[in-house]
Amino acid sequence: MNTTAKLTLTVLFGLTSAAASFADTTQTTIVTTTTPAPVVVVVRDGFTEEHSQVMITRNGVTRLVSDNMRLHNGIVVRPDGTVIVPGVTNKTLHAGDWLAFDGTLTRADSGKVECLQPER
Repeated sequence: MNTTAKLTLTVLFGLTSAAASFADTTQTTIVTTTTPAPVVVVVRDGFTEEHSQVMITRNGVTRLVSDNMRLHNGIVVRPDGTVIVPGVTNKTLHAGDWLAFDGTLTRADSGKVECLQPER
């Protein structure tokens, strides 16, 4: 073999080896599990509306509101989601809204917070 052919083969072999060493050698590992991820649920005392039903949560226990409920400040919450604030316009609970026992109403869609106080 002549010198040019040997040199060409040597360079070609060197480039091939260099290209192989720069190849992507990262590996992807997929981990599967049969246990569900833990879910953290924050339960706050007050009234919420879900699926056209008003629920009351007190001391971590949630139940359906079946009768009108009067808060200490005079606000009345009806089972249909109507919140009666004496002397002020009535409000309606919508899905995800939260009404605290002190009259603080947090709207789920906008995050708006209203402090409902009866007129004295």
